Amino acid sequence: MRSAVIAFSGGLDSTTLLYSILRNVDRILALSFEYGSRHGEQEWKAAVRILQGWPGIGHRKIHLPSGVFTGGKSALMNEAFMPHQTYQEINESVGPSPTVVPFRNANIISVCTSVAAAQGYDEVYIATHATDSHNWAYPDCSPEFMGAMANAIWVGTYGKVRLKTPFTWLTKDDIIERAYELCVPVQLTRSCYEATEAACGVCPTCVERIAAFQNQGWIDPVDYMTQDIDWYGCKPWPHTGEKK
Repeated sequence: MRSAVIAFSGGLDSTTLLYSILRNVDRILALSFEYGSRHGEQEWKAAVRILQGWPGIGHRKIHLPSGVFTGGKSALMNEAFMPHQTYQEINESVGPSPTVVPFRNANIISVCTSVAAAQGYDEVYIATHATDSHNWAYPDCSPEFMGAMANAIWVGTYGKVRLKTPFTWLTKDDIIERAYELCVPVQLTRSCYEATEAACGVCPTCVERIAAFQNQGWIDPVDYMTQDIDWYGCKPWPHTGEKK
């Protein structure tokens, strides 16, 4: 009997990851994190929306002290202007993205591991992927970082908990393809970095998400504030939440 804790933001990546493990994991606990980010409340709402359809999955909100990340000059923490750039533009320069929150994933993974070890779960999942880690834009999404964390977790839990990062080598385009195959209700997910009800359409993660949907030939069904999106040649997303 397999059991897992998953870091769950209610975003496209973590929701697709959740759907990918549903068939093979018997007991799942989703942990959503509040750490003072500008989009935290919108992420929480999305996570709750999605998990309402899966009453057998446990769900908790974990509060990380926002002061831990103060001073990192992250746009995500309202310490810098939100760039209106594509991930490609950000990734063309080597080094952290202006939206990176210093060592955030280490904190999230560590809490997930502590909960897993204390409550008898044997796996921890997080949906980091290759687009985020390219050129060290988000260094705590990289294969090197995740490999080091996996080793530390295995040793630190006496071999009881394993870190699983199945999207490490996938791009955002690949994740859209996987979401289609798994019938993920992507209209319920939230990727935008802004605090607005509708997604802004111009922050880095919105631009990346829109481009991935366009590349895969689908119209992203979430609401966007900007009307300047070219969906020419794309088809409506066909899945609205069927359980597969």
